[in-house]
Amino acid sequence: MYDLPTFPLFPDPVRERVFTKTANACGICNQDRAVLYAGPVYGKRPTRDRLVCPWCIADGSAAATGLFFNDSSTQSIGPGTARMTAADAALVEQRTPGFTTWQDNHWCACCDRACIYLGEADAEDLKGRWSQAVPSLFADCNWPPERVAETVERFERGGSPAAYIFKCQVCSKLQGYWDCD
Repeated sequence: MYDLPTFPLFPDPVRERVFTKTANACGICNQDRAVLYAGPVYGKRPTRDRLVCPWCIADGSAAATGLFFNDSSTQSIGPGTARMTAADAALVEQRTPGFTTWQDNHWCACCDRACIYLGEADAEDLKGRWSQAVPSLFADCNWPPERVAETVERFERGGSPAAYIFKCQVCSKLQGYWDCD
C-alpha cells in the first residue's frame, strides 16, 4: 500500500472510509495503486473513468477530465450566507474527496473560507470534542433544548440521523449540518 496524498480540507479520509482497497486500476492514470476513491463522483464521464485513485483527486487530474467530488455551495450558521474564495471552491470541488451523506453533501464555509471537514460525528463526539458544533446543527430547527439533546443521543457514525462536522481555517469555530434517510 502506498502513502496516501494529503488533502488540506479533509485531513482524515481513511477514518471516513472514502477510499477502498481494490485490484482495479485508476480510470484516469491507469495505475494500479491498490486503493480507489469510494465517495461521490459527479460529472459526465463513463463509469470506468469514475474509478479514481486518491492521487488523481489530489493533483487535479480527475477534475481535468470533468469530474468533481463536492458541492461548494455553502452551508453556514447565523444570518446571511457564508462565502468561500474561488480558489477554495475549486479546491473543494476538484481536489478534495467527498464524503457520503444521506442527501447530497455540501461544504461549510466561515470567515470567507472553505472549512476543514473533520468527519461524521456520533453522540459521544457531539457531547465531547465536537460539542461546539451542536448549535449550528440545529440552528434552523427552533427546537427546545430537550429535543436537541434527545436528537444528539441518536447520532451514530453511518446511522440516521448523521452529523457532519467542519472547522473554520481562520477562527477554528466548529460547525456542521445533519441529515437523515
